[in-house]
Amino acid sequence: MAHAFIGTGQCGTQIIDKMFMNKDMHLIANPIAINSALEDFKRLKNVSREFWIGISKHEGAIEAVSEEGKLVAGFEGMVVGGFGGDPDKVEKVVSEHYNNFKNLLSKRIRKGSHADIRAKRERIASFAFLSVGLGGGTGSCIAPYVAQAIKEEFRDEDIPVVVVGVLPAKKEGSRTAWNAWRCLNKLYEHADCFLLIDNEKIAYGDMNNLFWDYNFYVARCLTDIIEGSVLERINPADYGINAQVMDVHDAISAMTIGYGNRKKPGFSAISRVSKSTKSLLGYCLPKFMPLWKGISVRDMINDSLGSLTLDNINPKEAVKDYGALRIPPHYLKGKINSDEAYHVLGEYSNDPRFGISITKRNLASMTVILTFDETLEKLKELKSAAADYAKTHKKYFDDGVNI
Repeated sequence: MAHAFIGTGQCGTQIIDKMFMNKDMHLIANPIAINSALEDFKRLKNVSREFWIGISKHEGAIEAVSEEGKLVAGFEGMVVGGFGGDPDKVEKVVSEHYNNFKNLLSKRIRKGSHADIRAKRERIASFAFLSVGLGGGTGSCIAPYVAQAIKEEFRDEDIPVVVVGVLPAKKEGSRTAWNAWRCLNKLYEHADCFLLIDNEKIAYGDMNNLFWDYNFYVARCLTDIIEGSVLERINPADYGINAQVMDVHDAISAMTIGYGNRKKPGFSAISRVSKSTKSLLGYCLPKFMPLWKGISVRDMINDSLGSLTLDNINPKEAVKDYGALRIPPHYLKGKINSDEAYHVLGEYSNDPRFGISITKRNLASMTVILTFDETLEKLKELKSAAADYAKTHKKYFDDGVNI
């Protein structure tokens, strides 16, 4: 089944690019990059040119490769940036050319994975991950239009849109806070949930040098859940167990608040920890030492929470949570206590969820999602900083009927 992974702006496209460093991800989908700067496109190593959508000041949304597979003449000259980090300018262009933008995006989502293209099949995505730097100019303005287009084009399929949003650090200035608050409010109308990445976590050092590692960490968290759900999903009957199977839709459900028609987006943080499962002494002294290390689900969950992507939060204030464990098949034979996982996750919320999948690597990884409501302290800080900027620069500030 095909899925959609879309990055907007420099930050958003880089996270998607890092996710698809793992070549197995290309079996699931083709990543889509949307931006207004050619130099940012050229930095992408894992998003092919046929899935670039450029935003031009004068031409609107344009494709880098035509439907016939030919390079679009003049793409390099039309997509050169020039919006100056001002979302108002980008919004004017995208809104004027919205129908064409929606059409180009829809075609690329429907292409599915490389396997689908080779078989000339058209697939509908069952979920969409939308990555964006919330404080930027181009990306933060394009993202709400992407979410809107997905909801309109795939209305009958009711595709959930998961926004992977990067929050600006305080030292990035109040203008980025205003951009981020503006973007969050616009996205709230179309997004099903928000997975927040806080740049405050790396603000203590040289952020330019830390971005790569931070983006890679976020990408690794996401790919563990997605690969475990789609490519390495277990059939409990094959192992004679009654295990909870990892399911990306369970993760998405854990990032929403409420149920049924009363659902609203939640605001989540994610974390991950991994450990080697094979003992060096076991290799050297197989008769005397065990080859496989023991795994404590409790320790892995608690250790992972030290690397949450939101700064200064209390895990026990979460309203929902989800744990995803990937392990070699050896551990499925009575060596993992699923009840313990539910018990530990239940210490952080009243609605714990848990899933297991296998991995070919000799590593066990635990990825945890904690979900909070709109009273999250980080959102209050962001709103306050955005309001200060709006007053100083005499810009209209939407107090927020959504968030």
